[in-house]
Amino acid sequence: MKKWLIVHSLESFGQNPRMIGFAAKTRLDGSPVLDDNGKPSPAFMRIKEIEPGDRIVYYCKGDSVIKGIYEIVQPDYAKEKQWPDSPFQFEIKPIVELEDPYDFKLLISSLELFEVLSDLRYWGKVLQGITNSIKLLTDPDYDLIEKSITEVQKQLVEELEKPKEELPEYRDHLRLQYEIAEWGLKNNYRVHVAINDKGRIKEKLPAVLDDILKFHRKDVVDIAKKIDILFFEPGRDILTHAFEVEHTTTIYSGLLRLNDIAESYPSEKVKFFIVSHSENQEKFYRELDRPSFRLLSEYSCKFLNYEQVEEEWKELQTRKPPIF
Repeated sequence: MKKWLIVHSLESFGQNPRMIGFAAKTRLDGSPVLDDNGKPSPAFMRIKEIEPGDRIVYYCKGDSVIKGIYEIVQPDYAKEKQWPDSPFQFEIKPIVELEDPYDFKLLISSLELFEVLSDLRYWGKVLQGITNSIKLLTDPDYDLIEKSITEVQKQLVEELEKPKEELPEYRDHLRLQYEIAEWGLKNNYRVHVAINDKGRIKEKLPAVLDDILKFHRKDVVDIAKKIDILFFEPGRDILTHAFEVEHTTTIYSGLLRLNDIAESYPSEKVKFFIVSHSENQEKFYRELDRPSFRLLSEYSCKFLNYEQVEEEWKELQTRKPPIF
């Protein structure tokens, strides 16, 4: 069993999370180079070394994160039609898959992969270009990566196994959802709350929508159901605001849900917000700067801290707050 670092992207993962693909060799005019049997040749021969049972670390370029560790199931030439330039494809299955990708830069100084560099500031060059999209990992490098992301996954599972009602962070989350929802209702918006928390919120705010409005295609509506708070225009099924409340240091997953809407819905007039602790503001801007969130950045996704939301909620009766 060989162990590889595979350079892909979060966009490719979103298109097909159970496949990876690599380029074919082409001539200057773009036509494929064929082998002696008349079949396309891979852009580099290392592709032919990948075998079922091999382990891969799924690295996402641009965002510089690891999505998880996977096992090669089988080769599947050109099965994924969204990748016509990368026909040398392999089906993969997850060993460890992270909802919130792991920051690869945390490992760079400890990996043998980058020992060839005299200056680690240029680590990205080791993974640039088609021929560097597959890197054979040493056992120590693979073991370090596996241990790092497995520990993160273990911590997440332990948190999820705790009853939510016992977590002070969950109570904060519900309180902020309630305050934002009430602000929306008092300012004549129709308000939808994420399906997993709707029952709790509707106990105190029965005017919250029973079901989400059919404001777009079914696939977009299904994504929107999971967003913490949505505001709609009073008389029309038009989305105006989307809020994700992130009570931990995890900002990425909230941005990812908002980004799904930004990419699928005419979003120029939608206001996007991440609500979190003040200390997470710097992380918010770092995450927003990722190429994956270009649209959210263009639509001026904003950060609101808890104190701002509380202040606006307390002054509901005296003025219409400007920050929303």
